[in-house]
Amino acid sequence: MNLNQAETLGGIVRAIKILLSGYVDDIGKGRRLNLLVPHCLNNGESIEHGEAGILTATSAVINELLFIDDHLLEDVAIRDMFRVFIRSVFEPPVVGGGKFILEERSNGLVFFLKD
Repeated sequence: MNLNQAETLGGIVRAIKILLSGYVDDIGKGRRLNLLVPHCLNNGESIEHGEAGILTATSAVINELLFIDDHLLEDVAIRDMFRVFIRSVFEPPVVGGGKFILEERSNGLVFFLKD
C-alpha cells in the first residue's frame, strides 16, 4: 500500500464515521446513503475529482443506512483487503456495540440499523 492508498482509506473511514454518526431522518426508513469507493485503490494513483464520494440517497429496505459500493475495485485481492480493513475498523466498536449490522454483498458492504 502506498501513501495515496492509505490517505484514500483514511478518508473513506472518516466519511463512514460521519455518515453513521448523524444519519438524516428518512435514512433507514426506506432510503439509504451511498458511498462510492474510488478506482485509485486498485493502483495507488491519486484520486480524481468526482471519482468517489457520497452519492444521492436511494430507495432501500427498512433499517438499511449506508451502502459502500466497491465495484470499481477490479482486483479481487484488493477488494477483499478493503472489506477486511473496513470490517476491522467498524465491527468491534460499531457492530459489536449493538447499534449496527454489517453485511457483505457482491458489489459492496451494507450497514443496517439494528432493531
